[in-house]
Amino acid sequence: MTVIISILRDFKAKCFLKYLASFFGICLLFSCGSKGEEEISKEGEYLLFEILQDLKGCHNSEDLKIKSGLLEKKFYRLAEILITLDRKCLKEMDSIERTGDLSLSDELRTELKRLYRLKGGQETLEKLQQKGLDLLDRHEKKRVH
Repeated sequence: MTVIISILRDFKAKCFLKYLASFFGICLLFSCGSKGEEEISKEGEYLLFEILQDLKGCHNSEDLKIKSGLLEKKFYRLAEILITLDRKCLKEMDSIERTGDLSLSDELRTELKRLYRLKGGQETLEKLQQKGLDLLDRHEKKRVH
């Protein structure tokens, strides 16, 4: 649980999606078990896969700009899913330890690193993730208080 909390507190980091993917991966590992949470987790996993495919299709900064509207919406939806999982699952995570496949998160991090090296890539990705970041930041502030 401390990993999750530290990830949520570090959302101001430049590689936002790296933390987002890690947090989501942890939520998948510590599944809450009820049907609702499983469906939400599956939706999030599918959304991560879609984001990954969109990013893989970007070969230059122009491609990234073309997909920016779609990616921004997906990053925001992913943030909503993370908040839902956090609200439903966090209390149960303390006592549960499971292993799982984080290959999707790892693959996503690899793609982000590649795109960050493109001219203007880092700035574009950070801008696309900002609304989701703001949503997660507001959620974390509510949780802490």
